[in-house]
Amino acid sequence: MLGDYAHFVLELGDVQLEKLLNRKLDEINVYSFNNIAYQTLGMIDYLDEIRVRHGDMHFSNMVYFYSTDQIKLVDFELSSFPGDQYYDSPLFDLGKLGGCLFKLQLRIKGYDNNRVGYIDGKVLGSSNIDHVLAQNSWRLDDLNQDSKCSIAVAVNIRETFLVSAELGKTKGKEVVGGRDCFFPRNCLPRLEHYKQTAVGPFAKSGRSTGNVSVV
Repeated sequence: MLGDYAHFVLELGDVQLEKLLNRKLDEINVYSFNNIAYQTLGMIDYLDEIRVRHGDMHFSNMVYFYSTDQIKLVDFELSSFPGDQYYDSPLFDLGKLGGCLFKLQLRIKGYDNNRVGYIDGKVLGSSNIDHVLAQNSWRLDDLNQDSKCSIAVAVNIRETFLVSAELGKTKGKEVVGGRDCFFPRNCLPRLEHYKQTAVGPFAKSGRSTGNVSVV
């Protein structure tokens, strides 16, 4: 952070994460899922540290780098900073990320889009994580118990914040701080033909660099 602005380094990511997942879903297993969960939870941990809320935490706003096995966050158009009118804790974004991770599990297990939407609606309407944890068919079979609990807490973090902002922050910090439970981790499958995607720079004005085709 420098003054009123957050500064980001300009880079070219290899592929949009959502596009990679859509095209290589049949090659995504629990180990690559762990990698995605671990890295994306780390994003929120860092944003919480520098007090920047992204505001649109979805796989479509992330890019993957094959050479370094890194996932990075892009498109800060909806970001907010302390002092902004609608600023809230960056940990609040765990709700969106938790939903993405939860739905990714269902897709890996072979659920179609209609079924994924139906189950996601039931989960988002529940304030009790025990209800989520009780449904074994909703989770990856080889995911360890701590990882299952982390996703359940993340999915329900909005309800937790409504009960108490301090409780929401406490639970959120436990999830991002305990992300080592997503182990073991593997690199993501390679997409043979891809467009490189620009990352940054983004200032408080909320500009996005979009996609850059590389010949």
